Amino acid sequence: MIDHIADRRQLRKQSVVVLEHRGLHQTVDTPLASAVPKHLKGRIDLLPVDHRQSTSTSQISSPEDALSQIAGLRQQLRQKRDAAGPGNVRLVYGGMAPVPLTFLTGMMVGNEAGLTVMDWDRFAEKWREPDGEDDGDRFGVFGDEGLKDDVPEVALAVAVSYPSDADGIRATLGDMPLIRLALPTVSTTAHWSADKQSAMAKDFTDLLGDLMAKGVKRVHLFIAAPNSVVFTLGRHLDDRLHPEVLVYQYERSASPPFPWAVQMPTHGRSAAQIVRSVAIAIPSTAN
Repeated sequence: MIDHIADRRQLRKQSVVVLEHRGLHQTVDTPLASAVPKHLKGRIDLLPVDHRQSTSTSQISSPEDALSQIAGLRQQLRQKRDAAGPGNVRLVYGGMAPVPLTFLTGMMVGNEAGLTVMDWDRFAEKWREPDGEDDGDRFGVFGDEGLKDDVPEVALAVAVSYPSDADGIRATLGDMPLIRLALPTVSTTAHWSADKQSAMAKDFTDLLGDLMAKGVKRVHLFIAAPNSVVFTLGRHLDDRLHPEVLVYQYERSASPPFPWAVQMPTHGRSAAQIVRSVAIAIPSTAN
């Protein structure tokens, strides 16, 4: 009886912080809190991050305002851990938000203990964990063979759900060296294995480490991947051991197609910041 009372008291102390990240008007109505896995016990504590007031249709009209909503996220999580006590907080993350803001959120969360990452399954129409089987597909690296030592900046295109828009990257950055990290078969359903996501994160961070060793100081990052993968890649960015990273937003009808990026807070930079792109004229190849 005493043990049962103690268990109930401990359960009341436990908190499940639900970090739901929304930034797209074409999103889902089902709240993430309604899909918290049943094995996570405790009081539901909502921590919404919603950028939709900064958006116009599918575009972020004020990325600076959206960025400010994430700036204090790390401190908010720390306060919730401190309030609940050591070991009493579990974090559930899920969302549908622009790539640069999702990546930054992953970086802010980092190696948070007790983290459950969820994503929206558009075909089953529900939130779910990456609980599928690993198909064994892994990233291939392309375009790094001729990269010379001490090249200061490179573009890195990561393709999981869709092929990278190489022309759009050129229109944004010009003839900067372009390296591609791509699955052998890109698909919107290629990410439902936790083991596969872990392998993708390792390949990604290994490549960043290799580029750093070659003297690359800055990486311009273009990601075509589901939300949970983008978040996971952001979690594994090392703010000291990897190059500076700018993550770009894709808007197909914009000029250039990647009109802005978030420069991540690395190498002593205290805060992330928005960097605007300028369209670059691509010489015609016509005779």
